[in-house]
Amino acid sequence: MKSPTVLAASLVALSSIAHAAETVHAVVTVQRHGDRTFKGYSPTSLTSLGQLQCHNAGAFYRKRYLIASSPSYINGIDEGLFNDKEVYVMAPDQPLLVTSGQAFLQGLYPPTTYNKPQTLANGEVVQDPVNGLQYTTLHSMATTDPNTIWLKADDGCSNFMVQSNAYLESQDSLRLEEESQTFYNSLKRDYLNGVFSDDEVGYQNAYAIFDYINVGSVHNTTIVDRLSPGELYKLKVLADRHEWAMNGNASSEHPALTIAGKAIAHKIAERLSVNLQTAGEQNKFTLMISSYDAFLAFFGHAGLSAYSNDFMGLPNYAASMVFEMFSDVDTPAGDYPSESALKVRFFFRNGTEDNVLLTNFPIFGQAVLTWKEFNENMDAFAIKSVNEWCSLCSTSGSFCPEDTNTGKTEGGNYNTEGGNYNTETNGRDNQPLSPGAAGGVGAAAAIVVILLGLGVAMAVFGVRFGRSKKSTTEKGFRGEKLPSDVDLAAPSAVFTSKV
Repeated sequence: MKSPTVLAASLVALSSIAHAAETVHAVVTVQRHGDRTFKGYSPTSLTSLGQLQCHNAGAFYRKRYLIASSPSYINGIDEGLFNDKEVYVMAPDQPLLVTSGQAFLQGLYPPTTYNKPQTLANGEVVQDPVNGLQYTTLHSMATTDPNTIWLKADDGCSNFMVQSNAYLESQDSLRLEEESQTFYNSLKRDYLNGVFSDDEVGYQNAYAIFDYINVGSVHNTTIVDRLSPGELYKLKVLADRHEWAMNGNASSEHPALTIAGKAIAHKIAERLSVNLQTAGEQNKFTLMISSYDAFLAFFGHAGLSAYSNDFMGLPNYAASMVFEMFSDVDTPAGDYPSESALKVRFFFRNGTEDNVLLTNFPIFGQAVLTWKEFNENMDAFAIKSVNEWCSLCSTSGSFCPEDTNTGKTEGGNYNTEGGNYNTETNGRDNQPLSPGAAGGVGAAAAIVVILLGLGVAMAVFGVRFGRSKKSTTEKGFRGEKLPSDVDLAAPSAVFTSKV
């Protein structure tokens, strides 16, 4: 039997271990919208399946971060009632993205039983009209609001359009267009006639064509009956290649290509910094609703393709990037840890199905970074002000000054310590990420060629990547409307935004 002295020492050690257990202080979740209608028809809207996906995502993160018994519970966050000081939600003012955020919030904070009937002075008893549904706050930003750049930085960015379109004239794009044209032509009769003109059918519209047929594979029974798994897989691989080159290639000589990742990086770090600045009182959980282009651009800067080629393709609907700020040091109850004790790690969940795990991946080459390391790496590539965005995009008018080519970044950089997000920071805008995807472009192109040659190669893919130029959600194969088709307006030739 152990002596009392040994037992006492053991208990002290166990107590120390228990106190030094990890504590999550703040979380930023970047969420892609759920399943939607085809982008070629306006308005693009969230489907019932998309609503369910976003709701399920909210419920998933509620279980992980809001339930006190969870090992990843966010310290001190209210489990039952939405508190807009603790939870900050933002989305561009687009119906698809706003409704995705609303569905997520209903999963994160479901109806409450706390709302009891109230008796007025005259004796009348008034019941809750919505059966406990919580009134959550979502901050939406119109296209005329400068803050919209943090979630949709490529929209309205003149240089992004110029530089991404330059890819279509590159040797890589022209070669893939030639090698894949026979495959695309084979889809015309059964799927594309009446939706795309002959000139529009080809690799130059890889994402639009994939989007049209992919949406149909979920919602159009005629497409489901005719489409082979091999055809959808080839379309997906080509769209992945196209969208990575136009959104995620951080090694490109065109700096505006990854503007969406540069902007959202700043906002991610800034939201975490608010929690630090307020000693854990505010911004415990942040939700940002965005689109696949921001995901791809961030993947490229964070070097994620070094760990999986899946990061060079479209994320699935309702996929999420998660940034956890935590500590693992012994801190007195009620105290917030020092800045030097804070750490950050990255997770990715590619969808909402039960078998899809939230997985920790290294960013900037590390599975866990100190707060200082995280900020330095983000700061290395992020844009930090609206003026900097205007300058990089060579955009003028609206909220940009006329002299946007000066390279100046005054009046919007809220950082006081060289751009890093520390306790001296009081701003609310985006920050940067680090490079690491250089060699993947050639490999991806080679994969495309191999798949086109095989013709029947098929696999179940977990991460999907792509971008946009044209497509449509559900429509007959020759343009005629089928009984299984949903009501949609006429398609547009080229997408104007990437969702």
